[in-house]
Amino acid sequence: MKTVSIAEMVHIDNQTIEEDCVPGAFLMDWAGEQLALEIRKVYDFTVIKPDNVIFFAGKGNNGGDAFVAAKYLAQWGIPSDIYLVAPSNSIQGDAYFYLSEISQYDSIKIHSYTKDVETLQPFRSARPGNMIVVDALLGTGVVGDPRDKYKDAIGLINQMGENNYVIAVDIPSGLDGDTGKSSQTTVRADLTVSMAYPKKGFLENDALEYVGRLEVVDIGMERKPAARKEDTKEFLSRFDIQTMFSRRPRISHKGTYGKVLIIGGARGFSGAPALSSMAALKSGVGLVSVLVPKSIASAVSTICPEAMVHWGEETADGALSCDALLQSKLDLKQFDAILVGPGMTVCEDTKQMLQELLNTTSVPVVLDADALNIISMDSSILNEGGKYVMTPHAGELARLIDTSIDNVVSKRFSSLMTAVHKYNSSVILKGSGTIIALNGGKRYMNLNGNPGMATAGAGDVLAGLMAGLIPQIGLNNAICASVFLHGLAGDIAAFKLGQMSLSATSIINAIPIAIKDVLGR
Repeated sequence: MKTVSIAEMVHIDNQTIEEDCVPGAFLMDWAGEQLALEIRKVYDFTVIKPDNVIFFAGKGNNGGDAFVAAKYLAQWGIPSDIYLVAPSNSIQGDAYFYLSEISQYDSIKIHSYTKDVETLQPFRSARPGNMIVVDALLGTGVVGDPRDKYKDAIGLINQMGENNYVIAVDIPSGLDGDTGKSSQTTVRADLTVSMAYPKKGFLENDALEYVGRLEVVDIGMERKPAARKEDTKEFLSRFDIQTMFSRRPRISHKGTYGKVLIIGGARGFSGAPALSSMAALKSGVGLVSVLVPKSIASAVSTICPEAMVHWGEETADGALSCDALLQSKLDLKQFDAILVGPGMTVCEDTKQMLQELLNTTSVPVVLDADALNIISMDSSILNEGGKYVMTPHAGELARLIDTSIDNVVSKRFSSLMTAVHKYNSSVILKGSGTIIALNGGKRYMNLNGNPGMATAGAGDVLAGLMAGLIPQIGLNNAICASVFLHGLAGDIAAFKLGQMSLSATSIINAIPIAIKDVLGR
């Protein structure tokens, strides 16, 4: 999905109202309903239900969206409190209409925000996780440092955000939508619900700490943003992912959805290929085969009974031998995608086996973990005509392009493109705000996922999910869809378990919920 500048968003908004004759009140009601649906989704996914939703509202359209959202939440039985940071007599137009409308709901309490003890006491005495906090203070048209009550309210939102989930309406208050720069006081959101289009400042590294997970919602605007010469990066949205899938035919079998081979593992490293196999199976692929060293074959089979586990001879150190592929008698032509690397370890035998694999197969290959480490030491083993996707984290990418981790972190997109050109491969840089560069194609940023996903095995899950999707929707679509669904699964798991206790297995278990949340089936 393309991003827009603030000026472009204003232009699209005005065109929709003036040229398409769509009333502003209608757009506000639609935006507020979509906001309410996102709030309700957080509420429904959370195991320990919050008691209510707390809105901090300003006098502009963001405040109006909050008033509408509170109305829909009340109709669904979810109470809310609204704290007006601006005087009520300063609220005008459509926002004033909806503020007046919600005064009839007993479950909506409207307060004037002040800094006195009486106002702050409910927040200080609440148990952790007792509230969903919504920032509807300042919209995209406000620039400069927030002042007075707005500054104080942002500070309170961030204080509440230590133990509660924070949602920003359209943009976190205090963030510049064009540059991604934060002001001295900026809301740190867990989720930003962006209306119609993501703002181009969200692409910047500086914005990652404040935007959190990004959900773009449809509010009935059909105008397209103008193409920009520098517009080469886009965001992944659920709308993008939905277009990649079609309804499954009722008359089908496991062969309809493809076959995947996963190669990896070593003595003491049975978990990585097992996690990848489980994730691939959750993708909906028809059949998953795994090739691992003989000593861990039974362990992988026990962890993942649905996979067909094959074994090869191993080195003295327990890695796959250079003849493992030949010994397994696997026919590589029967597979639609191959993942190689999880838990494989680096040695001369695994290097020779990897080279043999890449020289033999013509199907897409996901290169992960130790396969990347081998390639970083000898890139000549790559077949120039291969269909590859690399999945490095910052340290692995630094080794692949022979630079420092600090350089990768500070220049993420340029580092990514260096690897794309050097290896003639699509490349994914994993981490907060995962970025994707398709070989010869577009660049994307994904803004879901959470810090709890910084856990052992999460990368193995992503690689397996990607490999499983390739036979179903093609290489480029699978790259984008797997990154989005992996992050969403991590978010869903965090709602249920919290971020601190998140594990790779819990992400796998949430993949089906993530897929159903996006596709509906």
